[in-house]
Amino acid sequence: ELRAELLQTLLDLNPSVPLSSFGRVGNRFVLIGAMSRQSRLEDIAEEVAVLSDNALDALDALSEFLK
Repeated sequence: ELRAELLQTLLDLNPSVPLSSFGRVGNRFVLIGAMSRQSRLEDIAEEVAVLSDNALDALDALSEFLK
């Protein structure tokens, strides 16, 4: 039941986390972003900041499942 709730929450949260994707590597959940190989340094810095914000939002939304 808790797993089903977690999966539903991930699906509900995904549209509100633009340009980031949820996944799982082994037994760890990950939040990833993708960039072009031609990205400028400024674009990379912005993406890292946005991904960090998205990760914090995801942690907040999923905190009940991380106990």
